[in-house]
Amino acid sequence: MSLNSIPPIVTFALALKESTMTKPSGFKGNKQDLPQKPCLVCGRPMSWRKSWAKNWDQVFYCSDRCRAAKNKVPA
Repeated sequence: MSLNSIPPIVTFALALKESTMTKPSGFKGNKQDLPQKPCLVCGRPMSWRKSWAKNWDQVFYCSDRCRAAKNKVPA
């Protein structure tokens, strides 16, 4: 069977099925939809990371540098 004898709708359906099978489910790459909060030291926005999934409520600093400088911030 040649490619020309297959109706276009069937070709489209096969291509759609292949594209959905190869992509992982879940996060689609749109980082704008991830939660954000500001760093307590520098104020820069921190985006949610998968490694922070279990303790997102306890994440206050964007980096080790900000964590080390937490006591140097004037009150």
